[in-house]
Amino acid sequence: MKRADVLPIFFIIFIVCVASAPLFKNITNINGDMDLLQNLSLDRSFVLSVRQFRQFPLRSFYFGGGYPLVAHPHDGSLSPLILLSLLFGEVVGLKLKIFFYYLTGALGMYYLARRVLNYNNLGAVFSSITFFLGGFLYRITLVRTYTKIDYFLLPLLFAFFLRSRQDRMYLFSASAVMTLLFMQAGPDSIVILLFLFLFALIEPLGFKDNRLSFDCTYLKNLFFICCLVFLLGAVKLLPMLELLQANPRNIGEYTELKQPFNFLALLKNSFCVRYPAYDIFKRGVYFPFYLGYFPVALVVFSLVAFWSKNRHYGILLVLFLILGLGVNAPVDIFKMFWHLPLFNSIDRPFRYFFHIAVFLAALLGGGSFFIVGKIKRPKIAAVAVLFGFLAVVATTADLLWANGVWHMDVFPLKPIAENAQRPFYQIKNLKPKRSFLPGHLRAKGIFPQRSWEWTWPSQYELMLNNIGKINWYGNLPLAESAEPRYYLDSDDESAKKDSLGLSEYTWYPNPRYKGEVYFLEGGKNTADLEYFSPNKIVVKAGVIEPGTLVINQNYDKYWKADKGDIIDQDGLLALRLSSRGGYNITFVYRHKAFFFGLVVSFASMLSMVIMALRMRKNR
Repeated sequence: MKRADVLPIFFIIFIVCVASAPLFKNITNINGDMDLLQNLSLDRSFVLSVRQFRQFPLRSFYFGGGYPLVAHPHDGSLSPLILLSLLFGEVVGLKLKIFFYYLTGALGMYYLARRVLNYNNLGAVFSSITFFLGGFLYRITLVRTYTKIDYFLLPLLFAFFLRSRQDRMYLFSASAVMTLLFMQAGPDSIVILLFLFLFALIEPLGFKDNRLSFDCTYLKNLFFICCLVFLLGAVKLLPMLELLQANPRNIGEYTELKQPFNFLALLKNSFCVRYPAYDIFKRGVYFPFYLGYFPVALVVFSLVAFWSKNRHYGILLVLFLILGLGVNAPVDIFKMFWHLPLFNSIDRPFRYFFHIAVFLAALLGGGSFFIVGKIKRPKIAAVAVLFGFLAVVATTADLLWANGVWHMDVFPLKPIAENAQRPFYQIKNLKPKRSFLPGHLRAKGIFPQRSWEWTWPSQYELMLNNIGKINWYGNLPLAESAEPRYYLDSDDESAKKDSLGLSEYTWYPNPRYKGEVYFLEGGKNTADLEYFSPNKIVVKAGVIEPGTLVINQNYDKYWKADKGDIIDQDGLLALRLSSRGGYNITFVYRHKAFFFGLVVSFASMLSMVIMALRMRKNR
């Protein structure tokens, strides 16, 4: 780190710490946001499996009647950051992960602007602060965008990608960051990949000697990165692709994404108007992005003053604004991508594409500070520097206020006490929940499933009581055949959760429930769970007459038993036992795509390290 960068970096770290203060006040508390609780439940599944059962969780019996969790796009079990949850618990670990992403995003943006694009200090700090605090309004206050937190890796990824043009060693660095994205980011990683692809097409395009020229280096590098990412991330990608093939997330007809907003008003409301947090849904403005008039003005100035230098960023900015507006844009180019895999699971395009627009706007805004170096007169240059300094301070203050940093008590709820000794069983909601979104803001094709997923109690508070939730919040539901022991109902399912606990619900016993393990025919046969874990189940059975042993978990082809072949009994795990006697039957879950991917990922990682060492030695 050079001496000139010390003060700017410390300033950026200070702002990140101040903005992240709500995360660490009452650090063990949570709130009732459904997305936050969902991610806590995913991390808790990993922590419980490792601590209690000493297993890497290939599946979870808490979700959906038994779910191949390792294949879910948003499960972070294969991300190295999951170690924070393992060490500190899922609540503190999740907050530390959020802080890590914030810090990586802010410092990565400074590195990109200052060291790769050669911005001056003021411009680099402006880009860093605008990117970190811009974007989703009230991001830090409400912690509603954890599933979009991966966008904070974009500056570092883009910096390594740019440097790979002159130094191939950076191909490995870019591949490592991209692999980390694919470990948990879901469709967001595809959007980031699209950004790199469009940049690789647009940036090298130009004229040389009055002839159109194109340098394909970036495209070659991107192809290499994609191949390496697929090999490095095979342990995650192969199970995930298998899951998506079995159940692609369908949102219905494309026309359902149409929303009644004026184009220019939509852009203004998205980036220039700061709405109070409590008012944002009441107004029907579900576009909570904010930069402020001043950064937007600097973006325009940067494009006008340095068009030849920034034209590719300007073109990409327009493209991603249009993509984010989707069917509401004057020219609907998102429809071309919507028919591709993963893109067709996007129901609100702005939540995926506007982040890229914010990133580009932050880069362009910082690029406007190049004007300081163009001024020859010292006094005017000094005034320009002072103006730039005031611009950084004013933008920082405005964006800090917009993010609601002063509303410190954003985690008011204490997690309910764990009751891990309670015998495991599963519940299901009696009725779906009414959407908190206005009708014109939700896709009707996806709503019937999501209305069951949005129900309370959350799967996280149920997990704390060793209870599974069949209609779980997962976005990619598989067939849920398990029978709940109870159906739950509450007086007002449309209300936002403001407390945790199970006593406020009405519990209705399910007359069809026969237990978590039982014999289909009834009779004198007996069955008891001796051991119940994510990847292994042991059943003690006494067989007086031939019968079918049933486990109240969804059937999956990757289950194997040591006493015969598992069969699909109305969607449940089952085993036919014909001989009389006592049995200790072991059921083991072995996800073939995961283990094959593990071998590929390990071999690829080893090969990458050897290649990198040889390249360094040759250099």
